[in-house]
Amino acid sequence: MTMSKREPFDTTLGNFAQQLRAQDYAARTIATYLWHLGHFRRWLADRGLSSFAALSTDHVAAYQRLLASRPGKGGRPLSAGSRAIAASAIRMLGAWLVRAGAARTDPARDLELPRMRKTLPDNVLSVREVERLLGTPALDDPEGLRDRALMELLYATGLRQSEALDLRLDDVDLAGSTVRVRRGKGGAGRMAPLAREAVAALSAYLAEARALLAQFKDSGFFFVSRAGTRLDPSGMLKRFKRYAGAAGIKRPVGFHTFRHSVATHLMQRGVHIRYIMELLGHGSLGATQIYTRVTIDDLKRAHARYHPRERMDV
Repeated sequence: MTMSKREPFDTTLGNFAQQLRAQDYAARTIATYLWHLGHFRRWLADRGLSSFAALSTDHVAAYQRLLASRPGKGGRPLSAGSRAIAASAIRMLGAWLVRAGAARTDPARDLELPRMRKTLPDNVLSVREVERLLGTPALDDPEGLRDRALMELLYATGLRQSEALDLRLDDVDLAGSTVRVRRGKGGAGRMAPLAREAVAALSAYLAEARALLAQFKDSGFFFVSRAGTRLDPSGMLKRFKRYAGAAGIKRPVGFHTFRHSVATHLMQRGVHIRYIMELLGHGSLGATQIYTRVTIDDLKRAHARYHPRERMDV
């Protein structure tokens, strides 16, 4: 796609969004990029620019300095994550301006992404907590059977929220103990294995509950509401919260809790990081390496068990 060098900001952003959609970027990702680029556009307009054609490396550098001090929600400084997303959006726009013929050189070529400290998520559950959580739904109720099956699937596969709720009936192969993700993050699909307990819970849901939930309408989604429609994420988060309270878990529990927990538990049991990367649908090992970090308690236990000096009488 080519563009006029002097086309208005909004036209350029519309064409940029169209290109992202063509590259299978998720709608939420595109919306986030456009939100940050909207701030950038208004900042440029305040400085007399009427199109991205006049964008220079000096403008980009000045805006990056502003991001470091600009307040976010609640008046607090923008987090490193928010600044990284804004910088990433500007970098992608700059490269696209060159490809679209609106700039000879990339005005964002020198823009550096903020360094982000990678820390292990604080909502990782222990194996016993997961077992308690999975045991809380009432199995004599269609919604309870569904919720147990959903949680078993999340813990078995580490699927993201949208990946799990977008599953269709033919995406789950119980005979083959696999589930197919048609479109994960970045548009990539993958297959994930199902644990035996997950297969059993999913089979019970299909045999005893799903037809009752979808008796008046069947949307074709694997997990359905009482109206037969796709599950509402916010509604499920409220149910997870109730289950967590019943299991004596005081920390927040959401879809990613299962994802972080299964990755951590597999890592602790010696599963190779590349297998975990494939399970989670990460595009690179860098995203998965967060789970290789150990807590000081893990380190102390290993030290006490294996260090030669810990095993000697001194």
